[in-house]
This record gives sequence, structure tokens and C-alpha cells, in this order.
Amino acid sequence: MLLATAILASAGEVQTRPNDLSCQFNKGKPIAASLADNGRAFTLIWSDGTRQTYVWVGSNADMHNLTDSLGGSWHYSDHRNGRGFSLYNIDNRNLIDCD
Repeated sequence: MLLATAILASAGEVQTRPNDLSCQFNKGKPIAASLADNGRAFTLIWSDGTRQTYVWVGSNADMHNLTDSLGGSWHYSDHRNGRGFSLYNIDNRNLIDCD
């Protein structure tokens, strides 16, 4: 039996998907990652130690719908497969693709 579906990662942060994602940055080598959900924000935690928090700012497809903790504007796309998503940085065209 699964003990819990959510693990407390740090104060106020619930890790809902521990290392079950495989993410690529700009089509590079896939790296394991975790996703911590905070309601209006989520944090992508890469297994190499890199982490970035994204805050939902809207759902209009004509403009960015996420802002990262560095101020970058991102567009979120759901892969519609039950778990995958892509993040596209509108300013510098970086792409994060997770499945």
C-alpha cells in the first residue's frame, strides 16, 4: 500500500511527483525531476540540484501564463497524456519538456 501520495519537501511545499518525471532543457539529455505543487505555484526540482519556481499568472493562450522566480515569462502546455507538459520561455525561447 502506498503510504502517502504527497511528501513534505520543505515548509509550505508539497512534493507530489518525486523523481517520476523525465525532463529535457532545450532538447538536451533527459534528467529525472520532481514537481512540488503549491497551488498558485509549482517548483520543478531537477535531480542535478537545479530548481525553479513558476507562478500562475493567467490562462490566456495569447500571453504568458507563468512567471518564474527570476521574472521570466513562460507558456505552459499540457501534453494531455495525464502527466507530461512543456514550458516555453517567451523571451529567450528556452524549452523545458517533461514526461
